[in-house]
Amino acid sequence: MYRYSYMLVSILMLVLGLTLGFMLCYVQLQPEIGRLSSIIEAMVEELSYMEEARLELMNRLSELEEAINIVSGRYEKLVGSINITVELLPDRSYLEKAYRLIANAKSSIYLVMYAVESNPMDEGNPANILIDTLIHAYLRGVNVKVLFDEETAFNYPETIAKLKSYGIPVRLDGDKAIATHSKLLVVDGFYVLAGSHDWTKNSLNRNYEYSIMIASSIYGSEALSYAEDTWSKGYDA
Repeated sequence: MYRYSYMLVSILMLVLGLTLGFMLCYVQLQPEIGRLSSIIEAMVEELSYMEEARLELMNRLSELEEAINIVSGRYEKLVGSINITVELLPDRSYLEKAYRLIANAKSSIYLVMYAVESNPMDEGNPANILIDTLIHAYLRGVNVKVLFDEETAFNYPETIAKLKSYGIPVRLDGDKAIATHSKLLVVDGFYVLAGSHDWTKNSLNRNYEYSIMIASSIYGSEALSYAEDTWSKGYDA
């Protein structure tokens, strides 16, 4: 009996000692625990600031990427503007330049023209030369697309009939309220002829006219986009 009482007292003393030791340690460590909690709170707050800083940095990075894209686009356009040829084509000089560009076309020709006069009976009409050269380009595999204002359909229906007889796709301006007064020739998405010249006898052989030729991948691409858009809005002649 005495032995069991001794063991019980020993156990109680052990438990009491452990309890007192734990309480003592807790009391002694309480300041450290408080400081640790403060450190954790400070770290959480700092982490929150870091997250905000990260998001702000990501926004600035996105803005920087946009700025880089803008600068890159301007740089490409600047390079394209350096690699550009411009030729002035007053009066009769237009005919030879248009003829050579069409005759040497490799892939595509877009013609957006207010008036085109075809008259095989009039050998003195230089427009016949351009029209025949356009047909030859189409027959040798060049992608040719033509858009006229209804002025051509009304005054020169034989022009449309001749082009269509060779299979060349011809369209008319789809906007009844606005005239297509463009005089635009785009060859291979690189060469652009634009100005006042129509393809008529008077325009090519008599009137005072002025056009320009631009050779540029950038401006040629822009002119091609315009011609394609105008073409897409037209209707079959």
